[in-house]
Amino acid sequence: MNPSATSMSRWKVPEISSLIQEEGVKNHSLPFIALTETWLKGYMSDAQLQIPGYSISRSDRCGRVGGGVLLYSHINIPLSESEAFDDGICEGLVCKFSTIKTCVLVGYRP
Repeated sequence: MNPSATSMSRWKVPEISSLIQEEGVKNHSLPFIALTETWLKGYMSDAQLQIPGYSISRSDRCGRVGGGVLLYSHINIPLSESEAFDDGICEGLVCKFSTIKTCVLVGYRP
């Protein structure tokens, strides 16, 4: 699932939680939710973005407005490794989930 974030402010977490609940009602499981253009900064804690049942991995844009990526992964799929990337233009996140032999990449280039 990849809903539009364009500013991952306080009102986006309830919106995403609602989307997760809607999919759950349909018996659809959402193992990963990838977000781009989160607009997050380092002073914003993961606790402010927490969605029950999901872990957070993120790469925030530093020193500029906009950008950033975030991945919510279901807690039943443990994260093995995570690497964030920011080259001053693009942001990226590579997350490895060894138990299901999967890598998830989230990238943003303006």
